[in-house]
Amino acid sequence: RNTQPPSMQRLQRQFLAQVPVHLVDFGGLPTDESAQRFFVDQTLHHPRVAQHFPLSYARAVAKRYLRHCEAAAGGGADSVAESLYEACGALYAGHDAVAEPEFSHKHYILGDGQVVLTLREKLQPLSEGTTGLTTWAAAIALAEHLLAYPAVVRGRRCVVELGCGLGLVGIAAAKLLEQQEKLPQEQQEQVQQEHQEQ
Repeated sequence: RNTQPPSMQRLQRQFLAQVPVHLVDFGGLPTDESAQRFFVDQTLHHPRVAQHFPLSYARAVAKRYLRHCEAAAGGGADSVAESLYEACGALYAGHDAVAEPEFSHKHYILGDGQVVLTLREKLQPLSEGTTGLTTWAAAIALAEHLLAYPAVVRGRRCVVELGCGLGLVGIAAAKLLEQQEKLPQEQQEQVQQEHQEQ
């Protein structure tokens, strides 16, 4: 069971979902050794970050949290765990020539953590003439709402999601409806095309 404060768990969720760094609130995060260890072991080194995760994003979040920890320590390094410095250093060591991928796998930990969804998304919100190849904050909020209030979809035979982007809400609804597979209509053609290209 995770004993970290909700603010560290929220940072982990935001990191895995690659929420824009400027929208992440680092101000209220704890800086004790336990929190720093959680950040390194359970956030930066989370098993779902192994591949298809933008290095520039990991660098930016790590740098901001490191600065936050240093500021809390009065500008000194005495209160910053060595593992945090090592993790930040490793992100910058010898990886400057690595090209950022066009796609990324974003991971959404929903509800009480029992539902984890991974979606392959474009890194640029506007791509190929559409904004539907990324997941927006509203979709995350609505998926969380459905999981918090499952009665909204339970007992229904059909749930239609329009303007669904990558379909996070539809997938969350399908999980609640205990269906094996559900593909939003907007994605069917693109998925078929990608499979034909492979």
